[in-house]
Amino acid sequence: SMDDRVRVVNLANSIIALSQGVPFFHAGQDMLRSKSMDRNSYNSNDWFNFLDWSYNDTGWGRGMPPYNDNQNSWSEISPLLGNPELGAIDRRDIRRAARHMREMLRIRKSSRLFRLESGQEVIERVEFHNTGPSQEPGLVVMSLRGRRDIELVVIVNASTETQDFTLETGEDSEFELHEVLEDSQDPIVRRSSYDEDNYTFRVPARTTAVFVADD
Repeated sequence: SMDDRVRVVNLANSIIALSQGVPFFHAGQDMLRSKSMDRNSYNSNDWFNFLDWSYNDTGWGRGMPPYNDNQNSWSEISPLLGNPELGAIDRRDIRRAARHMREMLRIRKSSRLFRLESGQEVIERVEFHNTGPSQEPGLVVMSLRGRRDIELVVIVNASTETQDFTLETGEDSEFELHEVLEDSQDPIVRRSSYDEDNYTFRVPARTTAVFVADD
């Protein structure tokens, strides 16, 4: 469905927005821009590098992308661009994606732990859980440690089902959904929760949730 497609784009953008270093976003990435599947639009003209700031058009289906960089994929691209259902993205979908990006950037700005300034700090403060052969597929769990304790937990649930994850963060640890997400335009992420009795985080399908330690 279109809702699922938008959620997948938002999920990918959230991973970049909440990663260490300088996040790199392509122009229009927050507006579901498609470039008509042009894989390398660096030298393409304005027809393919079109950006609609009114949020009415993603640029899908504007024509076959240029020959030089896309010729080997034309046979796959042509039927996709000719499918009207794939381009049926309306202004509401685009606005939802753009608002999601703004929420992620507000979260990034809310804590310096998302913007550590050295590799050593990253090694000391960032830890990934749910790793190894027994990991739950489709679930990324990242914790960010302050001076002593874990201050932030980011859970990216790329699966199609709600996921629970238990993380032993300490006897007195309590976490709340980030205030930006508590008031999110997305009603699904607002259902994310933390059970302090058994240290378990719950995150809906295809959702990125950020939890903050309750001091």
